[in-house]
Amino acid sequence: MAFSDSAGQKYLALTGYAELLNDRDRIRELWSIPTKAWWIGSVDPYIRLLKIKPRDAQYWDSPGTVASYIKMIAAAVSDARPAIGGHAKVRM
Repeated sequence: MAFSDSAGQKYLALTGYAELLNDRDRIRELWSIPTKAWWIGSVDPYIRLLKIKPRDAQYWDSPGTVASYIKMIAAAVSDARPAIGGHAKVRM
């Protein structure tokens, strides 16, 4: 799974194992009016839940596009690696 906040230059990627569930009670619990844009109601037979058991996650953040380009140009001129934002990998 991947999530991004492109305006804030933050990104998250999860890897793991997925299970498709047809838990009708849980579907009714999670149902909300905005979901009616995709399904007729909580009783729609096509609704399923996706349960994710994460194995690891990685995130990246950046100071922003303009600042990143300036750092990349400076690194290219000086033969150094740019220090752009943070990155970490977490095992779960």
